[in-house]
Amino acid sequence: MARRHHPRAALADVLIARFAARVRARFPGAPAGEERRIARYACGRGTERVGALVGADGYLDHAVELAVIAHIRHHRTRYEALLDAAYDRDAARELVRPDVLATLARWGRDTP
Repeated sequence: MARRHHPRAALADVLIARFAARVRARFPGAPAGEERRIARYACGRGTERVGALVGADGYLDHAVELAVIAHIRHHRTRYEALLDAAYDRDAARELVRPDVLATLARWGRDTP
């Protein structure tokens, strides 16, 4: 007997798809598939990530922007290496800011 898909899981799938679609619409230059990676992480269940709050009116666009910026910072800059080298978060963020801005520009949005 096939296991039924839990309604909460189905809702999460819809939220992830909606979030991913918004990432793609706002950042059309992002590499293919990045929108799903960003959405799955941002909408992770049981977390305080930005995607968990997208139900709030008008918050989706802001949540997408924050999630994309965080994704770029963590996956496309030396931010993690700076943290590993004992830089504090604020200093590390400031050092990678030009790289984040350049990637946002390439992906289709040039200001955080």
